Amino acid sequence: MKKTSCLAAVLTAFFCGGCWFMQAPVNRPSETYDLAPAQPVNKQLCQFARIRNLSPAGRKMLYRHPDNRMTEGPASWVQPPETLLQRALESRFQAGTAAPEITVSLLRFELDLAAKQAVLTAELTLPAKKTEYRGDFTAPLTDNSGAAASRAMSECVEKLANLIITMIQEK
Repeated sequence: MKKTSCLAAVLTAFFCGGCWFMQAPVNRPSETYDLAPAQPVNKQLCQFARIRNLSPAGRKMLYRHPDNRMTEGPASWVQPPETLLQRALESRFQAGTAAPEITVSLLRFELDLAAKQAVLTAELTLPAKKTEYRGDFTAPLTDNSGAAASRAMSECVEKLANLIITMIQEK
């Protein structure tokens, strides 16, 4: 009788525990963010070669901590950084057959918590004018939220677009 009672208690604990272990994971809504929609900067003609992403950034927002540790945040981008940047730049300029082509390599696309800023570092090449430029574009990060990151990174892209206008108009 004692063995039967112990066996029943063990089986009951096993089956109840199994129900607890087999629960579906909690479904937490994820937040995704996009860059701010852009109005064309001007009627400037420009084409963009496929943007290369040489940064470690992916769809998840990438945070740099004061000790240079990199972590992914809970929020994510709606597209990979190179696609976001390609779409944002192409919406600001008009393409045309006579438009100069610019090559862009994305080196940093991250949120620096120590400096409290969004950082976009890019290398730009305008082969027609033999012009190259490497720049860091920053914007203040008001907090660690995805919305603040989106606002700040949109500001960085705006600064990059303004530099491209200057590059095309020089010489």
